[in-house]
Amino acid sequence: MRWVAGLTCEVTSLKDKNPLGTVHYVSRFLTNLTAGSQGQNEPCPVPVGGNTDERDALVLPGVCHSPPSAVGGYSVTWSETRLHLRADLSRLDLLTAASGRKSERWIPSVICVVLYRCSHFFASNRHRLLGRLCWQLNHFLTSGDLSPAAAIGPGFVVFHPAGVMIHGAAGRDLTVVGRGGFGGGLGEADIGAGPGCAVLGDEVFLEMGAMILGPQRIGNRVRIGANCTVIQSLPDGAVVLPLEAKLRRGAPQESPVS
Repeated sequence: MRWVAGLTCEVTSLKDKNPLGTVHYVSRFLTNLTAGSQGQNEPCPVPVGGNTDERDALVLPGVCHSPPSAVGGYSVTWSETRLHLRADLSRLDLLTAASGRKSERWIPSVICVVLYRCSHFFASNRHRLLGRLCWQLNHFLTSGDLSPAAAIGPGFVVFHPAGVMIHGAAGRDLTVVGRGGFGGGLGEADIGAGPGCAVLGDEVFLEMGAMILGPQRIGNRVRIGANCTVIQSLPDGAVVLPLEAKLRRGAPQESPVS
């Protein structure tokens, strides 16, 4: 397969290079990873899901939307993985361009998602050792804990991977700002994403520090505020707001003098 040859070439090149040149080769590999001809894509193993609205422009034609109930239920093809990566990077470019910045291919946000996609591809095709290797490498390079068993739709963006923990299922256009995530921590019921794991819909936005604990169902277009912990299911369009900090007014107490 082409991805095996490309990965072998890059690893061989890295072996003989000094550390200062590593970023260049990693950047080139990440760029080549998502390149390829649309005509060589393999058939999509599952029907395309999601709503057909204006936001479909962010997702490339032919991208497979993994339903939450299909976690571990089929083998993800490399073409599907590559298409998901292209959708992830395209959405990251759109979000960064909207804020007046330019997205790079070697930043932690990109490395985190690329390694997650690779680990999920290997794990779903029964290459558990390679999947675990990508998982651990992701944890080492970005401090993000994204399980290979997690099923995330296309358009996945993680702005600050450090402290992010994801184990469950989510639809397309999932956004995680940082130091948050979902999976486990409350109950062991299985609602389709594994014991104790949450199932998220499309266009869910997790602000800094937002957490979802336990087997909760989160609807589409849900936004969870900073440092909010969700322990119940949420309907479509719900917005969870953080509590306002209370300022205690009064005369400062003098420190005791010994």
